[in-house]
Amino acid sequence: TTDEGFPNSGFCVAGDMTLLNTNTKYLKLQQSELNVQGNLYMSNSILLISNSTTLKTLNVYGGLNIQSGILYISFGSGNIGALNIYGNLECSGGAIYMNYSTSQSGVLTVYKNFSMSGGSIYGTSDSYSSSSLIFAGTGNQTFLRTSGDIVNNVDITVNCGSILDAGTSVIVSAGKFNLSSGAGLITANPDGIAKTGNTGTVQTTGTRTFSTEANYTYNGTAAQTTGNGLPSSVNELTIDNESGVTLTSSVTANGLLNLKNGAFKIEGKSLAINGSVNATSGKLSSNASTSITVGGSGNAGTLVFSQDNANLNNFTMNQSQAGQVSFSQNVIISGTLTLTNGKIDMGG
Repeated sequence: TTDEGFPNSGFCVAGDMTLLNTNTKYLKLQQSELNVQGNLYMSNSILLISNSTTLKTLNVYGGLNIQSGILYISFGSGNIGALNIYGNLECSGGAIYMNYSTSQSGVLTVYKNFSMSGGSIYGTSDSYSSSSLIFAGTGNQTFLRTSGDIVNNVDITVNCGSILDAGTSVIVSAGKFNLSSGAGLITANPDGIAKTGNTGTVQTTGTRTFSTEANYTYNGTAAQTTGNGLPSSVNELTIDNESGVTLTSSVTANGLLNLKNGAFKIEGKSLAINGSVNATSGKLSSNASTSITVGGSGNAGTLVFSQDNANLNNFTMNQSQAGQVSFSQNVIISGTLTLTNGKIDMGG
């Protein structure tokens, strides 16, 4: 019947924690950090992490499943709170408030998969507060949003080491989006990724930053374009779409160009390869307006084209340590062939 708090110190939950039917009453953290070793389940309940100007943190080493109720990460002016989910986050109803007043800081960090089929995640509505959703796992993290809303200014960051697989889901927020150096983004969206506007996988209204040192994968089932959000220089680029992927703007791949499935359509564009090519079942599709440059060092692999006779405008070979590139078929160059350094193997 009254608001309750965890003990001030020395308390942890050794297994799962279920909050059920607290109705309008709060359950509050008292100590600076609380560890839940299992899963946290919430239904028709209210949990408040921080109403303090000193950071309070809830660590959930399993998953968070919120069906209804309210979870406040930070509550009250000037307060600071953090919620770390080391398992999956599943939101089918209720609300997660990163901050609920002015001049607050609320951080939600997810280490595994994110699934939203209902409910809302609220960020800041004023310029004095900060709300952050961080994907900080190692390897693939699934982002699946079939319903529900991310409301107000929530800044979304994919940390180095995390590969966010958004599939056909759309990432929306009034905040910013940052794909960090060393992170990865996988999209099946037909429009790929865009710098601005309501198109593609990322549709935040704040600034979108796609690192030149990140990895990008296109793996849709419908035909895709890379979108103008793909930087002009990337680390690794993977094409895995049997319906094909069309390059929107010229690009340099400094790491692996991985052609797993389908045609990478580079007609009328320039492709620079400073790493290597791995063509499993994928191929390049070019025309007489396509230019290719092979740089870097070492063996660049084999260029496989979808045409019997590949057409190029210009081709430049310039590897710093006398490397090599191979062609799988004949090539017709209508412009300039530049051989600065390195070897071309025509397979003959």
